Amino acid sequence: MSHEDPLTLMRLIKGMYHNFELDPPNAKDYDQEGVELFNDLHSEFVKRGFEKLPKGMSGLDSGQPWFIYWLTEALEVLNQEGFELNAEQKSRCVEYLRKCHNSEQGGFAGAPYHQSHLASSYAAVLAIVNIGTQEAFNIIDVEAMRRYLKSIKNNYRYENQGQRSGWNLIDQNGDLLKPTKVSEVIASLPGSVEIHINGEIDMRGVYCAMVIADILNLKDEEFTRGVGDFVASCQTYEGGISCVPLGEAHGGYTFCGLAALVILNETHKLNLDRLIDWLAQRQLTEEGGFNGRINKLVDSCYNFWQGASFELFDIALKGNGNVNGELLFNQEALQAYTVICCQEKNGGLKDKPTKTPDYYHTCYAASGMSIAQHLSDYESLHSGIEGKDISATFNGNYNQLSSQSKEGEEFKSSEQQDSQKPATQDKKIYISGIEQSQLRRINPIFNTRYDFVAKAKAYYKQKSQ
Repeated sequence: MSHEDPLTLMRLIKGMYHNFELDPPNAKDYDQEGVELFNDLHSEFVKRGFEKLPKGMSGLDSGQPWFIYWLTEALEVLNQEGFELNAEQKSRCVEYLRKCHNSEQGGFAGAPYHQSHLASSYAAVLAIVNIGTQEAFNIIDVEAMRRYLKSIKNNYRYENQGQRSGWNLIDQNGDLLKPTKVSEVIASLPGSVEIHINGEIDMRGVYCAMVIADILNLKDEEFTRGVGDFVASCQTYEGGISCVPLGEAHGGYTFCGLAALVILNETHKLNLDRLIDWLAQRQLTEEGGFNGRINKLVDSCYNFWQGASFELFDIALKGNGNVNGELLFNQEALQAYTVICCQEKNGGLKDKPTKTPDYYHTCYAASGMSIAQHLSDYESLHSGIEGKDISATFNGNYNQLSSQSKEGEEFKSSEQQDSQKPATQDKKIYISGIEQSQLRRINPIFNTRYDFVAKAKAYYKQKSQ
């Protein structure tokens, strides 16, 4: 929790903008040189993390797969030649992830010998997607993962569909659940997912489970039943999505819920008008960046959690959630906040000017800035239209096709092979002066490369046949 004085922070940020003669609401009209994203310094900061983590990261020791995901993803987004992981580094990452794999319980633990955890499983799966080697793909015991996901999915049903009350639940055998307190009701809501066995439920679990199931080809009717309704029940009067019903809307939970519904093709279950209204209010006028909740401070990690939600909104409306290609937030102002207020001179991105850089914020600030650098491109990346949708081979750079390795070619479907066409037009948008700071475009649903997701999906689909 931050104890900073909001007014003092805003004055600091305004002073930094004054030095660049930049006003965030008018960032689109900024015409001076001098602002730049130091991709190379940030890539060096990230690359050092593969060799030694700073002692400040010890508090995250129980979520170690996250480090591999944040580091691999940050390198991909920063898109700097010469900073790619070599085969030996990838193999080391794979070996460590293997130690976190729980072959007995299924899924991945946050550290060796811990119990499986859904968030750590999500991070491990996406790290494996980023590494993209046969050795990495083979870590996952898909059937064990299926059992694990089913063990943490709530499949209770309402005894009376006309009276959807948490005190009115029956199990799969038709036996009435008899909770004695509200926490037991919330923990049993149909369509929800526990974050670990006998753990809490919240929107993170829903999103993590849907991503894992989608990538590993485990998404069946039984597993997805009730999930969309649970997400919809968590949309608050504010318009955003909370962790559980009757909670407070939050940027991270809003992204998780909306992304899960995009995966399920059930975004119609939300009130999207209220959702976009709440999202638009999360961008702070003076700072240019996003906050996560009403009356909270700006934080660069919401570059992604909020910024990606705008692109997901556009996807939900099939490419009609934008104005002349621009997403419904001030994309240049978000870029300005990132480059002027969140860069550390020795590398790394930070929450706000008064903080120090870390791998979490470097990953999500860069990913969100990537979204801010690009216009809507629904037809090419999410429409599924044969001959127009290039997502299966798109590596995030519009000026080149995906240079997938020979190892990945065998996992492509015939439809993917037929869609190897470059996008028909440039889809970039920059605040003046940072055209050389181009970031790779990423898939906003998974926060990783489009072609990496397609390659992994094709591999596990082929393996399941």
